[in-house]
Amino acid sequence: MHAHGGGDGVPVPAGCMSLHHTHTPHCSAPNCGTGRRIGVGISYIPAHVKPLTQPVSSALLARGRDRYGYYHLEERLKHAASELARKAHIKAYRLYMAGLYMAATIEPAQ
Repeated sequence: MHAHGGGDGVPVPAGCMSLHHTHTPHCSAPNCGTGRRIGVGISYIPAHVKPLTQPVSSALLARGRDRYGYYHLEERLKHAASELARKAHIKAYRLYMAGLYMAATIEPAQ
């Protein structure tokens, strides 16, 4: 990985990736190439952790049982490219983005 001085940030060459906290401000220049730019977001959160924002995000249970019910549980899909999978993704993304924008308005605990 290469780093620039000043406000240029850290460039990520084609074929590489960056890992950062979900709430780290980040952006990238327009994709002028012919290939797609793909983003993947993964957050591992214990089921007992109660979200502070509304609306509550959805979550796919990785293992065990959810005894708390704090999140909208996602269903493990059988066919990743199905219409049902696309609709589930859109719903999960909208919940996530709504919560992210609401979190920006919450005052930190003293």
